[in-house]
Amino acid sequence: MSAGTIGATRKRYSLNRFLRWTAIPALAYAAVILLALVIWPATPGVFASGASLVGRWLSALNGVFTIGVALFIMRRVPNNACGPLLLLWGVGVLGWSQPIDWRVPALSTLMGLFYQWYFFGVAFSALVVLLYAFPTGHIVPTRFRLPLLAGVLVVVSLSVLAVTAASPADESNVILAPNPLYIPTVAAFTDQIQVVMLMVPLLMMLGAVASLGWRYRHAAYRERQQVKFLVFGFALLTIQAIFNVLSNGVRTVDESSAQLTLSVVRFMAWQALPAIILAVTIARYKLWDIDLVIRRTVSY
Repeated sequence: MSAGTIGATRKRYSLNRFLRWTAIPALAYAAVILLALVIWPATPGVFASGASLVGRWLSALNGVFTIGVALFIMRRVPNNACGPLLLLWGVGVLGWSQPIDWRVPALSTLMGLFYQWYFFGVAFSALVVLLYAFPTGHIVPTRFRLPLLAGVLVVVSLSVLAVTAASPADESNVILAPNPLYIPTVAAFTDQIQVVMLMVPLLMMLGAVASLGWRYRHAAYRERQQVKFLVFGFALLTIQAIFNVLSNGVRTVDESSAQLTLSVVRFMAWQALPAIILAVTIARYKLWDIDLVIRRTVSY
């Protein structure tokens, strides 16, 4: 084994060790969210659609499912970084069920701000890195690693700045008391922060597409099937999302609307998709013939 190969292996193991240690506080945060769900089962959560209570419980089930799949993968394939990355994403999914009101206004504001930072800074970053690392657990090509690390650091830093720029004057459902972390100087650049927070993740996602293309071109048959399954799943979800926007617009679905159930199911599918894909492609040794599935879907 060459010195370069040994160095790369050590870096991968150190990344896996770091992610596993990061998963510990994430699981502690998940336990707090579940405890709040049990104590205040009827309190609205920070769910995006009009179905606050329905979405809160479904997001909780989705988050528990995703975390369970992640723990299973971490046990089944302990040296694969996809497991811990999926766990960090799963805690972010579970966070949608976090209550808005923690009965203490200051605590409610801090918990709401913490979740905003966690979802955009940690959970979303973990999901993007997961696309680069899927399915082997290491990022390819290697020249993408440094730009990806820089992008993650920028997203985490911007999410911190966004928290310090939030004030009660903002139209937000998580600011129930004065923000103790509020910095007026940072708040003056809120528009610029939002633009950068939009552009950097977009560039990271484009890089993920390039990474998957490179992996598919240089991978063996089984890994190509895994990449196909990933692309196929996200393509179906993207198509249905575009169809939903074209048919219903971008308005929020009202709780009394007949389309409420379908809207919630679509959002749940989007949340659970990474866990479903990893459960099928990593935990199983044999894959379905994804080429046959794609052909039949297109024909249908």
